[in-house]
Amino acid sequence: MAWCGICGTDLHEFLDGPIFCPSAEHPNPITGEVPPVTLGHEMSGVVNFIGERVSGLKVGDHVVVEPYIVPEGTDTSETGHYNLSEGSNFIGLGGNGGGLAEKISVDERGFTKFLITYHWMKPL
Repeated sequence: MAWCGICGTDLHEFLDGPIFCPSAEHPNPITGEVPPVTLGHEMSGVVNFIGERVSGLKVGDHVVVEPYIVPEGTDTSETGHYNLSEGSNFIGLGGNGGGLAEKISVDERGFTKFLITYHWMKPL
C-alpha cells in the first residue's frame, strides 16, 4: 500500500465500534474474520504480484483499490452493480486486510489504474 485515507467511518469504528467491522461473537459472513481487523478502505498502491488469471495489470502499475467485498456467487450480470450486492462489505472494515496494512490481496475487479503516474506515487 502506498497511501491510505482515514475517513470518519474508520474513526467511528476505532472509537465506538464495532459498527461495520465484525465482532468476536459475529464473524464477518463473507471473510469469516473476527477482530482485530486492519482498518483503511480508501487506499492506493503499487501492484507487486499478479495472479495467473489476472489480465490488464502488470507489476509496477499504480492503482486505486475499490474496496468492495462481495459474497461469492453474487450474480450481477443484469445490472453490473456488485457494489449494491446484499451482504457486501469493505476491505478494511469487513476483513481482507486494509489500507493501513503493508500489503493486501485484491480481486482484479477491485482496481482502477492511474493513467498518469506522479513522482510522489511510490510506496513509502
